[in-house]
Amino acid sequence: MSTTKTHDDVATMEAAIQAYIDAGNPLEVPRSEIAGWIVFHGLYDVPYEDKLKKCGEEVAKALNKASVTNARGNKARRFLSARLDREDENGNVKQKPLWDLTESCSAYFAHTAAEQMRNCIAGDCRSLNNTVVYANANNLNLADDQIQIVFDFTTDVNEQ
Repeated sequence: MSTTKTHDDVATMEAAIQAYIDAGNPLEVPRSEIAGWIVFHGLYDVPYEDKLKKCGEEVAKALNKASVTNARGNKARRFLSARLDREDENGNVKQKPLWDLTESCSAYFAHTAAEQMRNCIAGDCRSLNNTVVYANANNLNLADDQIQIVFDFTTDVNEQ
């Protein structure tokens, strides 16, 4: 097989698997081993845009999980995310998720990020409340044991 193909072509992938077999490799192995051989031999690639998207997802995951610990042992996000209006290459204004360091971002960015995080939590609480109300009203197994939810998170927030 002389040219690298993308993942969209099933026939090309089948040919790559056949090349793996023809090279004398076993089939009773994890698929990651076959995939590694195919990638190593240049028989598989993904479009640049797909690589950017996947890398962007990994960057967002890392930014979202990165944390710092203060002197009291409390963990906090190292980076904040906020959706802000930005002009694209065509001059159209669109909301984009942006990231900045918690300890050095602007006050506007920090307030916007905190407000958006709070709105997300409030939305999750509304969804949970709707689900509980629906379950209590429609699940016969809950007739004598209704789900009770308290939306005061003071003790949860204050726990170490």
